[in-house]
Amino acid sequence: MSGPQDVHAKTIQQLWDRGIQTAKEIQKRTGIPRSTVYYNISKLKKTGSISHRNHSCHLRKISSRSFKFLVKQIKTEPSISAKALTTKLLIKEVQVSHVTVWKHLTELGYKKNRAEITPMLTSEHMQKRIAWAKKY
Repeated sequence: MSGPQDVHAKTIQQLWDRGIQTAKEIQKRTGIPRSTVYYNISKLKKTGSISHRNHSCHLRKISSRSFKFLVKQIKTEPSISAKALTTKLLIKEVQVSHVTVWKHLTELGYKKNRAEITPMLTSEHMQKRIAWAKKY
């Protein structure tokens, strides 16, 4: 847990455990927004805890084999788009959206960017480079 929401939740949990179980009283003592207090109290009543649900049962849409295929495609063609990769996966009979592919790419550390346009050298620049090279 981290962040102000988690600090609020822990504070609410402590007060709840001490027997202070009305939203109005918790809000008055802590200054935590009443909607946050109500949200956390409802979680306490339903589950007995303020912790977040565990998402470990989330099924991956792209298998490890398809993920390796994505990595291979990116290495061979680094400027390929997520939509193009989605099309290539579709050929492999893996039906996912380009957003899913993009999420997997961000897990690999790829970022949205376009190749920077570099200006061509002018004849003046070429002459200066040749003069510099001859000098050194």
